[in-house]
Amino acid sequence: MISYFNSAYPVRYLTALLIALVLWLPSFILVGYVPIQESLLSHLEPIGFISAHTPFFIWGSFAITYLSAIAINQILKEYDLVSINNTIGLALFIVFASAIPLFTSVNAMTLANLFLILVIQGILRLSHVENPVNVVFNTSLFLGIASLFFTPVFYLILVIWMALVINRHVDIRNLMISLVGLLLPYLFLFTWFFWNDSLAGHWHETIRQLAEIKLLNITASLGIFDMIVLVLSLLILILAVLRAIGRFGEVSIYTRRNMLITLYYLAVSFLIILFYSGTMLPLMILIPPTAMLVAATAYDKKNKWWSFLFTLYFLLIILNQYSSYIIDVKTFLFR
Repeated sequence: MISYFNSAYPVRYLTALLIALVLWLPSFILVGYVPIQESLLSHLEPIGFISAHTPFFIWGSFAITYLSAIAINQILKEYDLVSINNTIGLALFIVFASAIPLFTSVNAMTLANLFLILVIQGILRLSHVENPVNVVFNTSLFLGIASLFFTPVFYLILVIWMALVINRHVDIRNLMISLVGLLLPYLFLFTWFFWNDSLAGHWHETIRQLAEIKLLNITASLGIFDMIVLVLSLLILILAVLRAIGRFGEVSIYTRRNMLITLYYLAVSFLIILFYSGTMLPLMILIPPTAMLVAATAYDKKNKWWSFLFTLYFLLIILNQYSSYIIDVKTFLFR
């Protein structure tokens, strides 16, 4: 399966869209809305409006997912992590973003990932610019906006600082600009809270969300297929990380830096999930770096095991998506 996307013909984009439609079909039939608590915007979002218009929002979530997949594919090609004639990143992002039914619901993390992809693009761009001021500010600003949807991603500022160190842009000015960009969305939001006389409560809530540790409970509300898919996802990710490390001596210095930064991004994201999520939904922030690393290391004409593994993985995801909804679909159709 994976070898099919080792080209950039327009039909590959159409095939990826059809795959996405197949994976999301159960969600189109039975729309689910999953709010997230570790978010300042959860106090502002019109939950009643979203719940009343979930069919519209599920199509919006689907469109955002497909656009995010295209963006990841372009980033991979732009920064020489895959060949220019390649759509593996596009397909992998769609598959990973549809791994379990929870991911294909209406949720804030789908939109947060769109901003986090812009963060990744900005971080990788640091290896190609001499004066990083604008890049650092824009990247930090996008991170600040993403953290409004899931506050703990605030800590990804560490990855921006790591990228500055790796690309030899260490300067107190750059560090200060990164903090200004990160905090600017909070300035506007807290101004709104101030005018509504709720600043103190939301300030304490933000501190709580950043300080309170909620260990990830991966067995909570998961079925057997969910567990199998997530374990297989972890296996694929581990293999990709090992292969990425093994390629350090084979690639250019810029590609090596970008792969290293992506690994740091993945590691910090994993720690955020482990200590601050408490639920499964924030696992979605691992999707962009995972898709990038796997795309950069997966395809090998001499290794047929990768193709077999991804084919099995894809079939398990389809089985998981449809088996999770089959009873409800029958109820919906024959009630």
